[in-house]
Amino acid sequence: MPESGTTRNPARGPLARAVAERSARWLHRAAFSSAVVVALLVVPTAVTMAVPGPLAHSMMTSKLPSAVIGTGLVPAAPPPARWSDVTPASPTPRSLLHLAYDPSGTGHILAFGGDAGAGVYLNDTWLFDGANWSSVATNGAPSARAAYGLAFDVVRGQTVLFGGAASSGTRLNDTWTYASGMWSQVVTSPAPSPRVGLGLAYDSSTGTVVLFGGSGPNGTLLNDTWTFAAGHWARLSLASAPSARSSMVLVNDPGQHGLLMFGGDGATGALGDTWRFANGTWTALVPGGPSPTARWSAGAAFDAAGGRVVVFGGTPGSGGSGDTWAFAHGSWTRVSSPKTPPARYGDAMTYDAAIGASVLFGGYQYPSHFRDTWELGLHGWTRVVDPAGGSGAGTAYDARDGYALFFGGYRSAGEISNSTWAYGSAGWQEIPTSAAPSPRGATMMAYDAKDQEVVLFGGLTSVGPSGDTWTYRGGVWTAVAPATSPGARYGGMMTYDAADGYVVLFGGYSYPNHFADTWAFSKGAWTQLSPSGSSPSARSLSAMSYDAVGNVVLLFGGDAGNGVYLNDTWTFHGGNWTSAAPSGATPPARAAARIACDPNRSVCYLFGGASSPGTPLRDTWAWNGSSWKQRHFVPSPAARSGGGMVYDPGLGAIVLFGGTDAGRNQLDDTWLLR
Repeated sequence: MPESGTTRNPARGPLARAVAERSARWLHRAAFSSAVVVALLVVPTAVTMAVPGPLAHSMMTSKLPSAVIGTGLVPAAPPPARWSDVTPASPTPRSLLHLAYDPSGTGHILAFGGDAGAGVYLNDTWLFDGANWSSVATNGAPSARAAYGLAFDVVRGQTVLFGGAASSGTRLNDTWTYASGMWSQVVTSPAPSPRVGLGLAYDSSTGTVVLFGGSGPNGTLLNDTWTFAAGHWARLSLASAPSARSSMVLVNDPGQHGLLMFGGDGATGALGDTWRFANGTWTALVPGGPSPTARWSAGAAFDAAGGRVVVFGGTPGSGGSGDTWAFAHGSWTRVSSPKTPPARYGDAMTYDAAIGASVLFGGYQYPSHFRDTWELGLHGWTRVVDPAGGSGAGTAYDARDGYALFFGGYRSAGEISNSTWAYGSAGWQEIPTSAAPSPRGATMMAYDAKDQEVVLFGGLTSVGPSGDTWTYRGGVWTAVAPATSPGARYGGMMTYDAADGYVVLFGGYSYPNHFADTWAFSKGAWTQLSPSGSSPSARSLSAMSYDAVGNVVLLFGGDAGNGVYLNDTWTFHGGNWTSAAPSGATPPARAAARIACDPNRSVCYLFGGASSPGTPLRDTWAWNGSSWKQRHFVPSPAARSGGGMVYDPGLGAIVLFGGTDAGRNQLDDTWLLR
């Protein structure tokens, strides 16, 4: 591998439906300015070339509830605020691992070890219950390794692990079993020779675990076949066998009454042949129609619901693949899906019978290892557990449906997203949508409390800045065609002005101009405002939110272009802007920071962003209506720009997700400030 708290009422609408549907599927399971573009967000190269200028970042917005009316009782002061890391538990990014499904007990998927990059191999054990990952503390686990073999032995109710490679490159040939939460080493002779990249699968037709091939010491490719049963290995003497190879797909295929093997890394490079192993005999198959291109190190599983073997990813030797294929009735078929995992190789897959879907985890695509979890059902791929790491997502609190809403943004490996995700007391849930805005980042979003819908405007797409308007209500995106609209842009700021009863938009960027215009959106129409007196100068990537205690829109800083970042503070009320003159210290100049206001503490918090020339920040500042004060929290989120941040009254917390760090990595952590 190259180096490289407070409970809330159940949400209404699609989040509630998504939770209910997944609960049913889980059956018996338990819980369910141009130089700063790269510095602030990682925008795909094609986008930055087509649209020079500052990196845009969409402004988080939120509609905050009115202050509680006094009842004659003095409420207790809230406890001191603190940041808490609530990122869902998950194995760290890695590749060259395997998954095995254990149908006994609670029916968990087992994941072990793998390659974490930079020469680090792992030996941790994780279980996945169809919704959540949990780390398992085990004594006497196998040593750290990658590219081993793993299969669940149904007859004996245990997972079998064999071989792999240590981080030193040493090939291993030890055998281990996992059952009832414990690893046990099996010492047996004879045993297969040390190897890496072997194929290992349970053969339901014979009730044995079958091993094929791999790469031995000094890279010698192998093509021997072994079986493992009742704690003993036996080498099969066969008249013929597939050519020597490693990193092939080997999967139990009851439809073939044996095993299916595809591809691998052979003596001449990537292979694309298909084989069946049944009744102790290897048979080369000649599938009708198209087949997957030659590749090795792909993920694969037998999809019992679909009666097919599914294969995803792999590499022909340079770069990963992002296609999905299914084999059934002697033929390969390309599988289409509205969404797919990013291209990769070294990914792991298995079928989870409890949820009726194949599960994929991890993999590698230069320069990053993955830690995402996906499920493939009959209707396509769905990401689970949490969203992909990213920056520039549109963010708003959807009070009607009761969750923080995140849309789009920039992902790893140059991907631009148009996924819709919700975060609430049940954690992260992707909202399935039949129609949605095109993929984009640095979009502007706000919840319109009067019309009870989320409003989205503009953003940076793969072809440049957009000027379209969308609304979101009850899990449905609807395109709006106002007679008049702001010009196409990205990196503007948008929030709901509760005192004035409309969504307000300010500024943004579209090459070669920064904007200083102010617009109002209400009842499906845009109106350009003409504030009297002074207004903020032209800028993008400012931080803006509604301060319910002061009944004003609060704006701070931004990118004025030509490397100039700002640290001025403005308020908006009654259609006019006012320059605030904070007493005392002021946050340093920055762009792509975020503000969210907590009415329980009568304070607005500013976090992160990037200072010129693009160095991410991790400081937190509090605005009390007249002055700024830096707050020193331990722990605190890592430095970042372009994260999504919004106040969720149901959680009584500010939610922070993602962003871009100093190494241009897209972050995928979730934090609460409360």
